[in-house]
Amino acid sequence: MGDKSWKPLLERVRRVLWETWDPIGVDEHAEASTEYDSYAPGVVSLLIHDCSAAELDLHLSRIETNDMGLSPLPAAARASAVAALIALRRETTSPGSDRASRKVGP
Repeated sequence: MGDKSWKPLLERVRRVLWETWDPIGVDEHAEASTEYDSYAPGVVSLLIHDCSAAELDLHLSRIETNDMGLSPLPAAARASAVAALIALRRETTSPGSDRASRKVGP
């Protein structure tokens, strides 16, 4: 993500992943606030490419199982995070956000 215009969205996605999704339960430990940072760019990419809530849910589930080696959380446990992430996209693409002029990538 070479375009700096997505940096605020990236930061907000990082916060949702840590505070809302948090599949390993580290959100109460400030020193672990970067635990999910490596997953944020992939989530941002999905959001800016208009993924559905189901696609986002599947992505988070795959991170839980494939990357973290966990059993997937129940879909209901991810629902708040998915809703918050979709809301971030809506805020980013609301009238006046000028999303069409933003480029993503190197």
